[in-house]
Amino acid sequence: IADGDAMCVLADADAVGSIEASWSGMTERPVLTIGRAGALYTGDASETAFGTASEDNVAIIQYTSGSTRAPRGVALSEGNIISNISAIAELFELTEKSRAFVWLPPYHDMGLIGGVLTPAYIGFPVRMMSPLDFLKDPSSWLFQISESGATVSGGPNFSYDLVTRKFREDGRELDLSNWQVAFNGAEPVRLKTMDGFSRRFARYGFRSEAFLPCYGLAEATLLVSGGRVRPGGAHEDRV
Repeated sequence: IADGDAMCVLADADAVGSIEASWSGMTERPVLTIGRAGALYTGDASETAFGTASEDNVAIIQYTSGSTRAPRGVALSEGNIISNISAIAELFELTEKSRAFVWLPPYHDMGLIGGVLTPAYIGFPVRMMSPLDFLKDPSSWLFQISESGATVSGGPNFSYDLVTRKFREDGRELDLSNWQVAFNGAEPVRLKTMDGFSRRFARYGFRSEAFLPCYGLAEATLLVSGGRVRPGGAHEDRV
């Protein structure tokens, strides 16, 4: 908040109380809340002017993970975001006919750029689930993919390993045959994990060639490179 000189904080109405306590100690700027109907409330009659769209405008300041040094703010322009979304759409072969399911947190670049902004910009539906719900019940990820007919979903390598170990049938139908892109990134990708997942869920229609290992980082908006396994084991690298 202090480093980015934030103008306001946008929060769910139910979370305002806990946020205001820490926010008020840093700045007098307002807390904006979203009501259940999606309306925006500012607590006063003031309005914020956001300006007009331009590829040179700074859209967001995205912070690095801080895994090797203190987190740094990366100023992403609207042009940066659009360019990266276009690269994601090309690599993942996304169209308006795609359907996504995402449990990734929207405060992470994979969740925000890949899970929220990419579907919005390309124009296809996305169903979202809290990452806490995924951790409580990893199987729900796959059942949601099946129920929604999602063609694209994914997460870090650990998520595939976790659901392989924790999956339990509960009588519901599980059909993963529509899952065309299973991206795997945000941490080291393990071939053992992907092989184990493919064997475990082949009976439900999952195809190993759906896996798309990828690499990204905040400094590049999101996607840097990725590759896709094709039928017969051939591996196609694309950047």
